[in-house]
Amino acid sequence: MKILIWRNGKLGNTLVILPFLQTLKETYPDVPVDIVVDYLGEELLRHHPAINKLIVYDKRGKHRSIPATIKFILSLRKERYTHSIHMKRFFRNEFLSFMAGIPNRFGFKTEGKRDLLTKTVDYSEKVNIVKTIYSIGRLFNFNSTEPPPYKFYTSIEDNDNAEKIIKDLGLTNTKFTVLHCGGQTSNDNKVPYSLYATLITELHGRKMSPVLIDSPGDSESVQSVLALLADTSIVKICKVAPIRTNALILSKASLFIGNNSGQIHLAALYEIPSILLYGSNKGLAEYYSRKWLPWQKKIKTFIYSDNLTLSANTANILEINAY
Repeated sequence: MKILIWRNGKLGNTLVILPFLQTLKETYPDVPVDIVVDYLGEELLRHHPAINKLIVYDKRGKHRSIPATIKFILSLRKERYTHSIHMKRFFRNEFLSFMAGIPNRFGFKTEGKRDLLTKTVDYSEKVNIVKTIYSIGRLFNFNSTEPPPYKFYTSIEDNDNAEKIIKDLGLTNTKFTVLHCGGQTSNDNKVPYSLYATLITELHGRKMSPVLIDSPGDSESVQSVLALLADTSIVKICKVAPIRTNALILSKASLFIGNNSGQIHLAALYEIPSILLYGSNKGLAEYYSRKWLPWQKKIKTFIYSDNLTLSANTANILEINAY
């Protein structure tokens, strides 16, 4: 056997495969497992011992042209994979595996759509995505139907970088709360920036040392929050690019507060008590909470209420017994 997993996607999309990957390697310890990722996934999973090789597929850049796609297919064909696992319902990925000559192509049923898979399991929007992905394990004789906790791997250099940032922020041996206001992809379910500003003020008053994460793509959101603060010195700004360093900084926090984005999944890696904020669209909040809630028990969810003041929403959030 030689297995190729397809999970090229964003941060949260990549992290939710970790329980499946862990059990797959425990079930077949001597089988090479390669994973198709994007550039962020390559950085995130670089030190994972269960992975034989990370393969970057850049469909909007490097591999966009037909000649580049053909070259990519030929590179996969040379590997002589026996199985491909498709964790997204993307016809393009199924086609690439088919053209690469991979005989066993496993994934999810797509009712009413053509697919090139040889074996499938059911897909449901009503089930947590971690459990949905883990259900493919039935095709690999997994002994359990319950996913294990996340396991994450970093390097000594990652740890040194995280400790330096924490020291530079003056947070060594200090309890601090990390907030993440970026990554809000759904306009219908956004959390108001004014709520983050009020939370920061309240956390500072409670001596809970607020730290605002400014990861790539977050700058506009961070500046919007800072513009609402009377005194910006009450919050520390943590600019981090390496995603593994980002995760290690979160691992030192006493509490994480953020919206529905990849950062909440990073906090989940280390079982950090977390409060996951949703906008006032209750239907969307319930959908995201049902499908995308990270796979750990220390996360509480809060739906923002337009009928309450910012102070009342803030008080309700901090009354949640997550810390």
